[in-house]
Amino acid sequence: MTLWIPDIVERPGPKYRAIAAAIADDIAEGRLAPGAKLPPQRDLSWRLGVTVGTISRAYTEAERQGLVRGEVGRGTYVLRPGLREGFPMRADQSADDIDLSLSFPAPGDEGDYIGDTLRRMADDPGSVDFLDYQSPAGNLRHRAAGAAWLSTTGVHVDADGVVITSGGQNGILVAFSALAQAGDHILTEELTFPGVKSVANMLGLRIQGLPIDEHGVIPEALENACRTQNYRFLYLIPTIHNPTARVMPPERRAALADVAQRHNLMIVEDDIAARCIVNPPAPIATLMPENTVYLTSLSKAVAPGLRIGYLSAPPDLLKRQASIVGASAWMATPISAELATRWIEDGTAEKILDSRRAEAIARFKLATAKLGHNSISATPGCHHIWLTLPEPWRATDYTEEAKRRGIVIAPAEIFAAGRSNAPHAVRICIGMPRQRKKLDYALDVLAEILLSHNMRDIAMV
Repeated sequence: MTLWIPDIVERPGPKYRAIAAAIADDIAEGRLAPGAKLPPQRDLSWRLGVTVGTISRAYTEAERQGLVRGEVGRGTYVLRPGLREGFPMRADQSADDIDLSLSFPAPGDEGDYIGDTLRRMADDPGSVDFLDYQSPAGNLRHRAAGAAWLSTTGVHVDADGVVITSGGQNGILVAFSALAQAGDHILTEELTFPGVKSVANMLGLRIQGLPIDEHGVIPEALENACRTQNYRFLYLIPTIHNPTARVMPPERRAALADVAQRHNLMIVEDDIAARCIVNPPAPIATLMPENTVYLTSLSKAVAPGLRIGYLSAPPDLLKRQASIVGASAWMATPISAELATRWIEDGTAEKILDSRRAEAIARFKLATAKLGHNSISATPGCHHIWLTLPEPWRATDYTEEAKRRGIVIAPAEIFAAGRSNAPHAVRICIGMPRQRKKLDYALDVLAEILLSHNMRDIAMV
């Protein structure tokens, strides 16, 4: 624990804000190092002559700003700079490092199609229309293509039931903004996509992580949460969960839908990776369309650089979400939406998806062969695997040792929702690098680190 006493004498405003500002300043000036444990709340309240509640509010405010993270039963710790934005640190990354920290799709043959499509768009006199303003919800033909894409996962709506977003991350922002306001409480899995935490922080939403097992959120935990607190919605990634790579079975989806309907709880279903696997389970949106906001995009299946996503929701809510798109960006980029539409209409999107899926499955087999003797979870076609570390490894130690060896991965701490405890696990993204032989080498290094550490422990006995 760090013996740290903040200087708040000259700081204006409420004391909790002054303490939070002191935390920020002392981190910036190096007086609070990454990993440092802040004093217990009762101890610091006594030293500063304030209430324990004031210290609790200060620590909560610092956590909301992404400066620290509290863990039940362990205390509050200063985050490393890269974790403060919800994503792995990259500033110190060498050009020679192999980055397995970001969930990129596996390489496909999209390069075979982009040139021809752009030439045809350039030769089409009608393409000039896509340099003009469009409806915030998107051009009707583009929305029809989005509806066609949604239908491939079993969500059947017409063009009027779709809003085009600037990718999945923008879809999350739009959905959250329409459903909640600053100070509201929301639910997620106890391990969740870091981009969700960033959006929640930006909007001032309070995240509560729900316990998960090998099938996803535990229905009894959702039931208990709904009985004890008014939550605005539950955000879920049921297919290829990020970070655990698990697929929620139909029975669990039905159980969660039942709880949500009984408590009139909205579900925001992020299905961005559903098309990456063969025959994914039917979305929760098919079970309770009147209480579900359904999000997807082309990022994992076709091309992340297109930044095109599709959102479907009950009609009144969809209108509000279209207005939020208009207020924030006016519209998704029409030229990107046109390219995406052409690829959906002529079957190119499916060809690219097939090529990416084939490569992802090959990489899945490679990763399970290299690390399968350890506790991993993964799904054929997914772009990352989840490695639960053996004793005595901690996630941060393993991540740092991998970084020292030139491999960048993401520790579980990045994905912990709210004050949920992070397991000793790491996410390893297998979609990058583009050359499979580099991935092969990186996986060998990661396996070797585990083995060598265990061997050192045995040698010390």
